[in-house]
Amino acid sequence: SYTYLTTTVFTPMYGTVEVSFYFKVDCEDFSAVSEFTFAVAGNNSSTQSQKYKRTGNSKSWDQVSRTINLNAIATPIEIYFYAQTTAGSGNCLYYLDDVKVY
Repeated sequence: SYTYLTTTVFTPMYGTVEVSFYFKVDCEDFSAVSEFTFAVAGNNSSTQSQKYKRTGNSKSWDQVSRTINLNAIATPIEIYFYAQTTAGSGNCLYYLDDVKVY
């Protein structure tokens, strides 16, 4: 099952915004396989648009930056970060830092 964070971001109604963040996955067993996903949804929408997905382990910090087209979704937008261990044994720790919307 997924662990997730979500937040609502008040943005202009039209145009684009940039979403950037750093993340790291630290699994105690090298055989563990993790999944980290970033998605957005429009205001009160149950449909999400996946913007980034990474499978595997990452002992170092990775930076991700994505442009969100506000003309295609209702504002304010909701941002979702999902994390889960999909295979292997042991636990994985998921770190998220320095999330910016500009």
